[in-house]
Amino acid sequence: MTAPDPQATELADQLMSTMFRLLRRLKREAPPMTLKPIELMVLFTVRHAPGIGMAELAAREGISSPTMSAHVKRLEAAGMLTREIGAEDRRRVTLGLTDLALETLQSTEQRGNGVMSACIADLSAEDRQALARAIAPLQRLAGDAPCVKEVS
Repeated sequence: MTAPDPQATELADQLMSTMFRLLRRLKREAPPMTLKPIELMVLFTVRHAPGIGMAELAAREGISSPTMSAHVKRLEAAGMLTREIGAEDRRRVTLGLTDLALETLQSTEQRGNGVMSACIADLSAEDRQALARAIAPLQRLAGDAPCVKEVS
């Protein structure tokens, strides 16, 4: 295993601290959400991967299949998710969003974007440019590829 990179460690500390503070600010300044954060993440994932199956959804979100099944059941009971039996493989259940889920996601994004937009509007032009340059690396960090290559 390679030695820790001090610069990467420092950036990780700063990034984690900043992300938590941003999330706290969103929680404090945006109107309250009716869904749990994990349930919103499930809806966002299904929106970006329509027809996703339960096992893949659980793997993407990093939780067990039984836990994901409980979240899906709650969202289904709330009228936000649909389950369909696969046409080719009747053992496979695929998930889809209802109109209510799409409206909920749109409303959630508008609230969060509104808060963040107001905060970003207060930044200097230089800070906005720096933020714009940081988006692509942050998106790569948020990707599905694992960061840990070797665990000892």
